[in-house]
Amino acid sequence: MKVLLLLAVAGLGALGVFAWFCRLEREGKRMTTVLVIFGLVLFESWIYPNQSLMPAGLFHPVFGSGAGTGAGGVESGLSFRLPEILVPMALVARLLAGRQHLLLRAASLWWLAFLTWLTTAVVIGVENGNSANLALFEGKAVAYIGFFLLVAGVPAEEFAHGRAFRRFLYGSSVIAAVGIVLNQLRVRISLPIPGVRISDLGTMGADAATIFLALGLIAAALAICSQQRRSSLIVTSLPLLFASLVAEQRAALLAMAVALALFALAIVVGWRRVRTTPTELALGFATFLALLMVPILTTAIIGKRQPSVPFSGTVNAAFDTQAKALSAQDRLNQWATARRLIREHLVIGSGLGFTYQHYDPGYKVFVTTDLTHNIVFDLLMRVGAIGLALFAIAFATTFVDGIKTWLKHLDALVAAVALASTCALTGLIAKGMVESIFEKYRLAMLLGFLIGVVASTRLSLAAPARASFPETTYVAKESPVWN
Repeated sequence: MKVLLLLAVAGLGALGVFAWFCRLEREGKRMTTVLVIFGLVLFESWIYPNQSLMPAGLFHPVFGSGAGTGAGGVESGLSFRLPEILVPMALVARLLAGRQHLLLRAASLWWLAFLTWLTTAVVIGVENGNSANLALFEGKAVAYIGFFLLVAGVPAEEFAHGRAFRRFLYGSSVIAAVGIVLNQLRVRISLPIPGVRISDLGTMGADAATIFLALGLIAAALAICSQQRRSSLIVTSLPLLFASLVAEQRAALLAMAVALALFALAIVVGWRRVRTTPTELALGFATFLALLMVPILTTAIIGKRQPSVPFSGTVNAAFDTQAKALSAQDRLNQWATARRLIREHLVIGSGLGFTYQHYDPGYKVFVTTDLTHNIVFDLLMRVGAIGLALFAIAFATTFVDGIKTWLKHLDALVAAVALASTCALTGLIAKGMVESIFEKYRLAMLLGFLIGVVASTRLSLAAPARASFPETTYVAKESPVWN
């Protein structure tokens, strides 16, 4: 009876949210829908650093016999994550509203082809005798990555010039800054809020740090290319970019390094778009130093004899510990086993829900898992060479679209958003080379978000909306600030 009552309440709540999405679509407020869904993912990744330890509640509805986990993190009972409910509802609301058709270019069509093949892999996995529950669990990635369809429908000018997205960046920066301070102070907050029980607020999770990185790149790109209000965007970007330094994960640092390197290279190539002044760069550098000083001030306040080197503990924890060394060896063992199994079904893969055993040197036991912690091996094992090829073509097409938009778009701010999203997407894929991202729904949602933003900017390349926003910045032949 209790379960039925909960289902009824949840159903009524879902109906109300669906009606709200429909109204937003009719009013043309697509950005609101996107930011609500993505904002919820960002917020819960901040308050729950580890998605596997998220308690049942608002962000993790569970009905039935509890939330025990098995291979791949599959919960017993009827369990959901909010994005897998909200994304399909919002897509249906958009189809029913029918105010504006979504134009899809080549990259979006390739992503749809990949998601179609991923859906087919669910059937292949079940036919091969894999766990049906695990196959369906892995198949949820279709909804997460499919988020790009919602994002691509938002006009690019709203990302570049809209107030809603700017406020979203500002709010995200405040959250990141609070997280950094709490992390460096080693403060952990527990709040027994009904439905949103918090037990480890203050730990900077790697998923949250990667999302912050993407938003920080967008804020930095907008700052560099804006004619006005650059200082606020520069300050906004710094805590977002710094989050990866305190996440204590090598994969997060790898994503940061790759994204920033590509970002710097693209800025050099497209230097004519830069509008930042030396004074503003100095302000950004001063803020950078202020963030570095937080650990030193902390140790002085609490009375340690020797102040700690800024962020040295978190960076060292990501590399120079025995646990990390054993983790690296565990990865090598996984990859060696995965390579052998992939050869057995190279073309179409073993389907979703496939599991295998490898030796974990940390616990000195054989572990059964469905993950390889490498996006290439994950795809080859599950969807074969066909699925990997579709993914590679879709990513390459999106990458080219993003770089092309950066170099050719008449609106410098739309171009900046395209560049930042492309760099963040490349960093995320680099992170995927040492970590499985499809099961981490937060990272899969970020993947969909970035694909959608690039698609939106690419759609506007042919006919930029010059009159939509009065602050539109157009490209000059050279930067008047630096020449």
